[in-house]
Amino acid sequence: MSLFTAMMTATVFALFGFPFRYYQCWFSFSRLGTVTGTVVYLSLAGGVGGLLGWLAAYLTGAQPTPDPALNGLLYGAVGTLALRAEFRTRSKETASIADQMRDARSALAKSVNWTAELLDEITYRKAEAWLLSLPDDRLNCEAWRIQAHIANQPARSVTDKVKTELFEKLVPAMEKLNDPAEKNAGRAHLVTFCAAYYRSEHLPRTPEKVRNREIE
Repeated sequence: MSLFTAMMTATVFALFGFPFRYYQCWFSFSRLGTVTGTVVYLSLAGGVGGLLGWLAAYLTGAQPTPDPALNGLLYGAVGTLALRAEFRTRSKETASIADQMRDARSALAKSVNWTAELLDEITYRKAEAWLLSLPDDRLNCEAWRIQAHIANQPARSVTDKVKTELFEKLVPAMEKLNDPAEKNAGRAHLVTFCAAYYRSEHLPRTPEKVRNREIE
């Protein structure tokens, strides 16, 4: 009972491990990829994380309360916190059970990070393909949308210096798109820039209804 509860608790905590806009962005570009990646992520961060929390308590003989279900909640919380801890290099010759547990947590944390990177990479590839399929006017609209998003970012998140650097990359590409002699180069730069921005800022794709309204 305590093991199952620990795994379920860690899974719930793991679900809130990413901001909502991450899921929204991933899902807007690839529903199947997001569902698959999220299942893998929750299985690792939740299932294995809860198992590690329970295993750590089992090996140390810790039993904080007489209630197995409540103990499971605590074990799951411990397993979740363990994934967020910083890991230091240790000598394997003198590695204790606790050290080996830290090694396991470190490996699990890397697996979780790999899953997040996988979802980001899927988003980039899907965004790139989608942007390439857009006509020039729609691609230009997406570029204007990103320009507005950059401009409206609070200073605590994006400094004026960074905003200027982003504009120096985005604006010339938009100008090239409207120049028949450099249109192809402009499209290529805009597609690459916009796809990378969607991935880095986890900006969801423009909803279909909004796009149709703009066309009308």
